[in-house]
Order: sequence, then C-alpha cells, then structure tokens
Amino acid sequence: LQKGATRREVWLPEGSWVDWNTGAVHEGARSISVDAPLGITPLFVRAGMALFLAEPGRNADETLRAPLALEVSAPPHGTLGHGSLFLDDGESASGERFILDVSVECIDDGRLRVGFDCKADRFLPAQRDLELRVLRGYRSATVDGERRGLEIRELAREDRTAVMLATRVPLDAREVILE
Repeated sequence: LQKGATRREVWLPEGSWVDWNTGAVHEGARSISVDAPLGITPLFVRAGMALFLAEPGRNADETLRAPLALEVSAPPHGTLGHGSLFLDDGESASGERFILDVSVECIDDGRLRVGFDCKADRFLPAQRDLELRVLRGYRSATVDGERRGLEIRELAREDRTAVMLATRVPLDAREVILE
C-alpha cells in the first residue's frame, strides 16, 4: 500500500503453496516477496487442492452453461488433497443437484492420482466434461484406463501468466492418473 510499490511481502503458512498467477510452487512457514503491480493480487492455493473454475456469465443461466475447468496440484506425500463442485439448476427449490467430489494424491514414481466421485440427484449439468489442468512436469494422463496426451494451456486470457498442461475429462470419469 505504498505509492509506486510493485512487490509485496506475503506470509505463507506451513505447507506447500501454488502461486495462482504464475503456477510457481513455494514452501510455507516463511515470507516471500512477490510481484504485485496494479491489477494483480497475489493469491496462493494450498498444494493438493482441487479447484473448480467456470467462466462467469451475465447471469446464473449463462454461468451454469459455461465451460468448466479443474486445477489440481500434487499434495505433500502422505496427504490427500480434495475439492467439490456443487451445481443445481439455479431456480428450483426441489433440492435436485449435482455434486462432484475430487481427491488428489501422489502415488509411486511421481505419478498423481485424481479420483472422481459423482453424485447426481436427477439434475445433470449442461457440461458433459471439464478441462483438467495440472502444473508442468507430467507427460500423459490416463482417464479411466485410456491414455491421453496433455496440451499446453496458456492462461493469459484469464489474466494469469501461469502455463499449465490440460486434457478433457468426462464428468462421469472415475480416475485420472497423471504421469
């Protein structure tokens, strides 16, 4: 909050943290100096979290139909990362909903397992799949036994300098193994 300042000291609690804007991974329990020019807010996500994203629309209906993305990073060994997506029709009080719970864990040889547990209560979202995004360092993704390549995904359109790897995953998938 100083005139002309373009960097900021940020305290990271214990654990591993991913810089939302750049994709850089930092160890916590310390302060780090990060770029913070006008228009950029330093934001960090705990490593291992499964974070769902949707493009915002002009209203709830547009947002409910927008493409979905899921960003995951490796949690510390021996821990389980997680996240949940909750969708409903945005209108009715009937309680029909779609819930997708995701778990993230490191498995042998540096591989990452992303597990999906879908709970649909008569409501099915407009989307049939999502874009799974991971930090660089993986070569392929195996979605429910089917091996796929990973594409480079630059996130400049989302006002981020991070570059990730991505593949499409159906919402009813059970497991993705990243190697």
